[in-house]
Amino acid sequence: MNLALMRAVIGAALLATTLATPSAAAPEHAPAPGTPVNRHTLNAVSEQFELVIANDPLRPGKISRLDFYLSDFATNEPLPGARLEVAYRARGGDGPLWSGQAEATPSPGTYSAPWPAADTGAYVVFVTLEARGRRGEFALAGLEVAAATADPAAASASTESRASRWAWWLAVIPIALMVGWLARRRSAPALLAIGLLAQLPPGPWAAGEAHAHEGHDDATTLAPGAPLGPGAVVQLPKPSQFLIGVRTRPVRFAPVRPQISVLGRVAPRGGAALEMTAPQGGRVQFDGGRTPVIGQRLRAGERIGELLVVDALPLRAAIGGVVTEVFVVHGQAVQPGQKLLALLDPAVVWVHADIFQADLAHVARSTRAHVTSGSAPERVFEGRRVAIGATEGEVPGAVEAWFEVPNPGGALRVGAVAEVAIEYGEPQSLATLPREALHERQGRTYVFVHTAPERFAAREVSVVSRLGDQVAVRGSLLPGDRVAISGVAALAASPVVALEH
Repeated sequence: MNLALMRAVIGAALLATTLATPSAAAPEHAPAPGTPVNRHTLNAVSEQFELVIANDPLRPGKISRLDFYLSDFATNEPLPGARLEVAYRARGGDGPLWSGQAEATPSPGTYSAPWPAADTGAYVVFVTLEARGRRGEFALAGLEVAAATADPAAASASTESRASRWAWWLAVIPIALMVGWLARRRSAPALLAIGLLAQLPPGPWAAGEAHAHEGHDDATTLAPGAPLGPGAVVQLPKPSQFLIGVRTRPVRFAPVRPQISVLGRVAPRGGAALEMTAPQGGRVQFDGGRTPVIGQRLRAGERIGELLVVDALPLRAAIGGVVTEVFVVHGQAVQPGQKLLALLDPAVVWVHADIFQADLAHVARSTRAHVTSGSAPERVFEGRRVAIGATEGEVPGAVEAWFEVPNPGGALRVGAVAEVAIEYGEPQSLATLPREALHERQGRTYVFVHTAPERFAAREVSVVSRLGDQVAVRGSLLPGDRVAISGVAALAASPVVALEH
């Protein structure tokens, strides 16, 4: 890519970002970025469902609509294909204001129902639903119909919002024109410009939601902009959860032994790797005139050719395995002792683990280990300790422990780096989670517990052991706590709105 062109793209993007950033001198009454101002929400939970109702402000005599977001309580999975019977009733009133069935929308788990023209007052929403053979009934109070009020601060904020919207578009239009120009010139710079454009802050219309109540978590409200830390409660609207794919799983506890996790190297087992050499001088004749290739599998005793001296001496594989190196070609003259092939039997390998002095006592009392490697990330191999070195190994201050690991299919590659988790001590009851549930920040590890339909609490945990894509952790978790296992990065970037007691 032309250096001048790259500088132009980056400079234009940074200029647009600067123009789109709200001024630090904004009046105090202007809403903070991301402050919920538009939508009103109600929510309810049961042992099977989470239900969130969202609507724009309801005005007397005005027709509107209510949106319903339905998800599974345990997993937070949107529930499409449900039947929702909805009724509205004035608080203290006799008959329903409206009743009927909510309509499914194209978004899974999202439904919509009309709101009729109504008088000023408080209303209750009754929902009877059926989804995947399960039924639920909810009564949600807190729906208000109120006349619009003339708020000078809100009017000022609205004026500033319009000005900010114009500033945003004035920032975006030059970038869009540049992207179009670059697209005609080269594709890579255009893609770079688009990527930088994505870093712009959202437009002023990207407002959040005003919540009637959460009501399901014990937390203290914080000022906007509080940092993420232990006990921090973040808020993410249910539509965003559906869009991003935030999923949860109830915490399970299981007996787990503490582990020492160290790095190791995969190596051939003793006697499982050898080199074939010429017993005497002659000319190599491979069967069929084809020189063996790397990766070719041979059986123990299989004939691969012959060595022509005076008589033909058959050449046979001394072990079954894989050809890892070939040193000669068909018809080549060789001398006694010259290398012909290298063979490896990968059915069982050794893993050399580096054990530091402080952990030697634990390792000496343990005989088992779990082995994982980037060459087979989806698998966990069971290893048996066969030896502990008497001297320091390749790593200063560490002694090598050798583990014998069955390797069906040869998934563990000789020479690969492996992670060795050596178990020791008595089993402990620990929470087990997917690794994807962990979020690390500033040396601390967090998981996000779903405490209310649109809220997640950051709980600090410590990892006790790792087993493949699962981890065992110790922390402030209870059986049944719903921990986010996907969309964790989005939760970590969500605004902190409260702090757990």
